[in-house]
Amino acid sequence: MVATFRGFSTVDKAKPSFSLRDIELVKRDLLNHFHTRKGERVMMPDFGSNIQNYVMEPMVSDMINIIKDDVTTVINSEPRADLIGIEVYNEEHTVQIEIELVFKPGDIADNLYLEFTKE
Repeated sequence: MVATFRGFSTVDKAKPSFSLRDIELVKRDLLNHFHTRKGERVMMPDFGSNIQNYVMEPMVSDMINIIKDDVTTVINSEPRADLIGIEVYNEEHTVQIEIELVFKPGDIADNLYLEFTKE
């Protein structure tokens, strides 16, 4: 299969090759988006996520819905994936999120796992 999407990342890589393709590239782009706080990106104040700000908040249903809305906003900004489902889990000072996605083209289902902890 020929790669549809090509890019690179140095995250978690000690030496070349830094290239990523297809689903792994889309996942890395989404992880970068989630781990960028809103307001951090120059000239793009709405890019990013506020989930890191919610780690110490009580995980009541309203807070879980706020987190799910944030996840939905980020995923909807990514044209290479469709959101299927979101599960939010709370451990002590940690928010864990499991996102079920379908990646395009090819309609390949896979999950993306996020973990936010107290800094």
